[in-house]
Amino acid sequence: QNDNNINPNIIIIDGWRGQYNAVKKILDLKNFDKISLISVSKGQNRNAGREIIHLKDRNINLPPNDPLLFFIQRIRDEAHRFAITAHRARRGKKSVESIFSELAGIGPKRKKLLMTHFGSIEKIKNASKNELLSLHGIPEGIINKLYDFFHSQ
Repeated sequence: QNDNNINPNIIIIDGWRGQYNAVKKILDLKNFDKISLISVSKGQNRNAGREIIHLKDRNINLPPNDPLLFFIQRIRDEAHRFAITAHRARRGKKSVESIFSELAGIGPKRKKLLMTHFGSIEKIKNASKNELLSLHGIPEGIINKLYDFFHSQ
């Protein structure tokens, strides 16, 4: 552990006691014993409002109208939103890469040119052949392959 690093005071994870124990084990192995850890899991039947807060030596059930519970739920929901947004962005990027990898003659430079000009795969797909041909830097034969790729399916 490097003392020049700024470490969090607390880590909140989404999960049951098993997830808590796994993260706690890693923190202990890395000598991060000054960082507090809590885990939040949904209660019976995964109902929001019945979350269980897992601490080192006990579990806590907060009342359904407790402001602390609302705060923890908002933190969890924001973490989920962030993770889903990041996942969708990665998946979208992979789909762009996989589409262009199927087309011979479209490498990184031409892919960048297409994406910069059109902004999305959907707009490239919906572009007319004349719109595609208006791009300078991609030969007509490659444009024909690209157009046929999107319009032959």
